[in-house]
Amino acid sequence: MIRLLWRVFPIFILLYTLRGTAAEYGKYFTMAKQASQYAMTYMNLSQYVALLQTYYTEHGNPPPDLSSFLRSNFNIKGHDPSLDYWDNPYQLIETENQFSLTSCGADKRCPTEDDLSQSASKKNLALP
Repeated sequence: MIRLLWRVFPIFILLYTLRGTAAEYGKYFTMAKQASQYAMTYMNLSQYVALLQTYYTEHGNPPPDLSSFLRSNFNIKGHDPSLDYWDNPYQLIETENQFSLTSCGADKRCPTEDDLSQSASKKNLALP
């Protein structure tokens, strides 16, 4: 009987410690998932902007269809490269001197505070 108690007692201690914390663990999981979504999206933005700069250098303008361009140049197992990790399409925003590639973030709306964006200069990128 004492052997059984010594085996079961740590389980009771663990369960007592974890009581009422399921919601907290859910919050931690959600926070970890969001952090990984931001990290993966930001990493992809860096790669995509570098490739878009090369495209601008060779062609002098953006690709006609951004989604097709990203799909044909990137293969991400289990994920569509034309979408961020909240399943939003990336937005290509051009100004006179630069372009920005933007993810609308978790709220799925642009422009808001949670957006992720990377910019690059178009200056001296286009061939004469």
